[in-house]
Amino acid sequence: TFGIISLVGTIFFGLGKPIGIGVGLAVLWYSKNNYYRMLGTFIAALSVVLAPLVSFWVLSTAIIVKGYETLKVLRQHGKDDPDWQITRKRVVTGMITSAISFLICLSLIGIIVSKEIFFKIFYTSLEESIPYTYEDKKLDKPILIQATIRGDKLKVSDILINELQDIDAKDNSGTTALIYAAQLGNREILVLLCEAGANVNIQDVNGQSALMYAAMNGYIDIVQTLVQWGAKTELKNNVGYTALDYAKQKNQFLIEEMLKEQTKSKN
Repeated sequence: TFGIISLVGTIFFGLGKPIGIGVGLAVLWYSKNNYYRMLGTFIAALSVVLAPLVSFWVLSTAIIVKGYETLKVLRQHGKDDPDWQITRKRVVTGMITSAISFLICLSLIGIIVSKEIFFKIFYTSLEESIPYTYEDKKLDKPILIQATIRGDKLKVSDILINELQDIDAKDNSGTTALIYAAQLGNREILVLLCEAGANVNIQDVNGQSALMYAAMNGYIDIVQTLVQWGAKTELKNNVGYTALDYAKQKNQFLIEEMLKEQTKSKN
């Protein structure tokens, strides 16, 4: 029994690290999702520590088994007390080291399977990886908005996939990521937000909607996309202007005609 358990511990020590590192690096290399890339890094790094610990625990268990086997032999042959005491000490030492290593292993495994701790450790770096400007600090913009402003499609996608933040989260001006995408004319991010369920008719503190900003800036493709996703052309801002009014003011004739047709089709 001692030999079998020792063999298992030795095999795990020999293969555990390379397998763990290999799996982690494979995930890191082939995955395009930041969550899984960081998980791969975590697995590779932790396997370096975890494999020796598990091996140590297995070998400690082997010491206990060997100790009990020795006690049985001593009992059968009626050995003197000094031998009994020495063997008992070895068994107790093996039990203590086994228990400690087992608890450490469980703690590390618990860190892996705990989603909350994992996100706290790794997605803090996601937020910190987007540099703050003075205005960002002043307005305390949510990370989804920061990523949208910077046109970082990958980070926006990761935040949406992993549901790290409310998709309609606002900054202090009442502006959402979708409104910023419309203001900046970034159709790719706009589509990502729409597909994820962003409110296309949400308005900022001035009553401005994404459609209004797109109309005044002349972003035809943004206007088309917003209309396709159900943007209301009749929405008014705090001074009573609609997206059509802004298209007229800015001489955006194509957008003006598009919005008129959309209004007629609704009526």
